[in-house]
Amino acid sequence: MAVAVIQRLRELGPSPEILFVGTRRGIENRILPDLGVTVERISLGGLKRTGLLKAFQTLLQLPAALLRAAGILRRFRPAAVVGLGGYSSGPVVLVASWMRIPCLVIEPNVHPGLANRLLAPWVGRVAVAFEETAGRFGPKAELTGIPVRPQFHRDRRRPNAGGPLRVLIFGGSQGSVAINRLVCEALEELSPGRIRLIHQTGPRDRSRVEERYRNLGFFGAVLEYIHDMPDRLHWADLVICRAGALTLAEVAAAGKASILIPYPHAADDHQRTNAQALVRRGAALILEEGEGAGPALARMIRDLDRDRLQLGALAEASGNLGDPQSCDRIVQLLTDLIDVEESGTDRNRTA
Repeated sequence: MAVAVIQRLRELGPSPEILFVGTRRGIENRILPDLGVTVERISLGGLKRTGLLKAFQTLLQLPAALLRAAGILRRFRPAAVVGLGGYSSGPVVLVASWMRIPCLVIEPNVHPGLANRLLAPWVGRVAVAFEETAGRFGPKAELTGIPVRPQFHRDRRRPNAGGPLRVLIFGGSQGSVAINRLVCEALEELSPGRIRLIHQTGPRDRSRVEERYRNLGFFGAVLEYIHDMPDRLHWADLVICRAGALTLAEVAAAGKASILIPYPHAADDHQRTNAQALVRRGAALILEEGEGAGPALARMIRDLDRDRLQLGALAEASGNLGDPQSCDRIVQLLTDLIDVEESGTDRNRTA
């Protein structure tokens, strides 16, 4: 989300000065410096599903995090602050609101995360991705969709009509051991001649999955990490993945049918809620982890291979959810929040 919004802001006018505030563990530390974006860090853990000790440690970190946020904001003096829903955004948005800096938060999940629920009273607007979410924020909510890079919206094509089914499998930046296991189980019941695969396993499982592919005679690329996700998505007829909000936005932008395997330990079970929202719209199928999930996945793949019309219908419904105007709507919300008269010469600075 951050990359998409940053790129759009830079395209629309005088290059704004942008500062990203995150944690030391965040993926932003690898991606954003390459885009010329300065990254500051705040030490703050989570509160949901962390256990009493971790939650207590987080509460002890909070005063220092608020002071750190205040220092960052005083130095940078942004015209506006955008919160992306992570715990590190909480202190920054909260302190910014106390300093009367316009604030916007983006809520990409159907069920809002704890940080955004707590911040809602303090911000000017909330950008939401689903109609079901808007009612939770009242008149502050604006249905915008989820911003993704424009590369995901390009080169949409319908599923392969008759050749081998092209399947893309991934489980987040670190891969998913559970998804890797389910896919390896499913391959035992599938025909190597009927499918082609690209499988992102993460570093822990790559050699094991590669060996399994080889032993079963399947043709596929087994990768630790996917660097060119737009191209890989456009190649696929079917995607097997988790149900995180950004993943779903990228799949929808590319107009792809998907089998969603929600991460069962996600906070507030939000991945299952996200997946169910797509299933209701006819844009995806859902598979729960558990006993018998491997053979069930094989049946779902086999059925979609045989019924390319259903595969095409899922892809079309998915594509209808991918909104290429999401970035523009969010940038417009942000622009509307900024008082140009008060921000003066610093109106092009965003945190």
